[in-house]
Amino acid sequence: MRILSLGAGVQSSCLALMAQEGLTKHKPDYMIFADTGWEPKFVYKHVEYLRKAITICPLITVERAVSYTHLRAHET
Repeated sequence: MRILSLGAGVQSSCLALMAQEGLTKHKPDYMIFADTGWEPKFVYKHVEYLRKAITICPLITVERAVSYTHLRAHET
């Protein structure tokens, strides 16, 4: 099983679109976007664009509900 970790930045988006066009040696079985919930709006718009543009495999969004206070509590 091949999984592309999609951060929605330049490199992973390029790999996703290249795979869609058949320009990579292997096609991913899944693409996964890990949503921190703190991304700028343009990132979410770009992920939606990729979700429509990529038809060779599912693009899965993983979300984790963690409060900001909880995250700050783990800082040293």
